[in-house]
Amino acid sequence: MTPIEIIAVVFSIVVLIRSIILLSTKPQSLVNVMEKIFPKTTLLTIMFLVVGAVISYYLLQELTIAQVVSCILLGIVLVGLVVVQFPKEFMNMAKAVLENKGKIWLSWIIFVALAIWILVDVFGVF
Repeated sequence: MTPIEIIAVVFSIVVLIRSIILLSTKPQSLVNVMEKIFPKTTLLTIMFLVVGAVISYYLLQELTIAQVVSCILLGIVLVGLVVVQFPKEFMNMAKAVLENKGKIWLSWIIFVALAIWILVDVFGVF
């Protein structure tokens, strides 16, 4: 199995486990776990950066940056499909983000770096 296939299998297993939990008689258990984990923002940030770096490394071994960013866009669209079902909650989050822009600087830098990388790769600009 290739590293990309392993990443895809891990994704599939996580999605199926989460779906089983959500459809089970005790979906609150997922919320309980999330309530314990989500306050640890520094730890989660480091974890997401490490996992993201590992996944990016393996993806960029086989795909171009344009293909990877296109897949990121697909992921954003799929998340958007969920978010539009909760407009009030999303608007509250959007307002919180605008009021606390300092908390999203790392994500902003990553997306700007990806945008510049794409422009350099596709058009040879900068």
